[in-house]
Amino acid sequence: MKTIRGNIWKIKKADAICITTNGIIGQHNRAVMGRGIALDAKIKHPGIDYLLAKKLNKHGNHVYLLTEKTKKGISLLNMDVFSVNKNIPYHIVSFPTKNHWKEKSSLSLIKKSAKRLVKLADKKKWKKIIVPRPGCNNGELNWKDVKKVIEPIFDNRFRIIRKKKIIDSFRGKYAFLSNFYFCDIRYRNIVWSSLEHLFQAYKFTSEKIRRIIWNASKPSEAKELGNSYKLRKDWDKKLKKKYMLKFVRLKFKQNKVIRKKLIKTKKAILIEGNTWHDNYWGDCKCKKCKDIKGQNNLGKILMQVREEFENV
Repeated sequence: MKTIRGNIWKIKKADAICITTNGIIGQHNRAVMGRGIALDAKIKHPGIDYLLAKKLNKHGNHVYLLTEKTKKGISLLNMDVFSVNKNIPYHIVSFPTKNHWKEKSSLSLIKKSAKRLVKLADKKKWKKIIVPRPGCNNGELNWKDVKKVIEPIFDNRFRIIRKKKIIDSFRGKYAFLSNFYFCDIRYRNIVWSSLEHLFQAYKFTSEKIRRIIWNASKPSEAKELGNSYKLRKDWDKKLKKKYMLKFVRLKFKQNKVIRKKLIKTKKAILIEGNTWHDNYWGDCKCKKCKDIKGQNNLGKILMQVREEFENV
């Protein structure tokens, strides 16, 4: 059994993926698939809830193969249901972790499902099967307990997938990722008290304005001052991302403690989550911006710099 990180729906090479399910049939003879990966499957593959319900009705709450291989590729089983999802890149298998969707997942049921999945994989001669951590999110189980149950059953054909870690708040433990974090940054023989001070100052060519911003008592004041003067002409088109990358590199190069902290975030996705409508440097979470996907340029720069230091 191996562990990987990523999005199960973006896996490109696999013989099969598993979706965690329950044994309840709801309205219109469709299996209840209302949360988590089961809901994702229902949205991505219309009719899959109907197929699963037929299996549940006939045989009970077990592991089921919900796809078939045809001349055109892999598609949902042909059970009098219209599916627009032809040529699925992998087989889809139900993996029950609970009998009722309201219940907590069951370790004994997970064990049974794991054993049945192995038999199915043997029969189909699959070499790579992707399984989400069964029962660990909506099922309310602890991964350590689940791992003890399934690790003796799954061999290296089975990849247990977990979502990539996302850090979307640069506060508290991760305050060091913020441009407002106080740390000395030396640039052109001047020491700045935060990246925000330095970045705001270089929106301008005037040494007088730079000195005013340098004197700001805190980063928020530096930002306010940076929005009070007319920007240099080439700032938005050419310089702001260039300077941000340069200054982020300096910040972590010159400060060993936070450089180590940045590297320790490993492969986590860094998102400058905010509520002040900044969808250029970050991703605003307010109600007005809920339908806008932020560019997250600061987060991307931080991840780029992290990779650079990891490879040194």
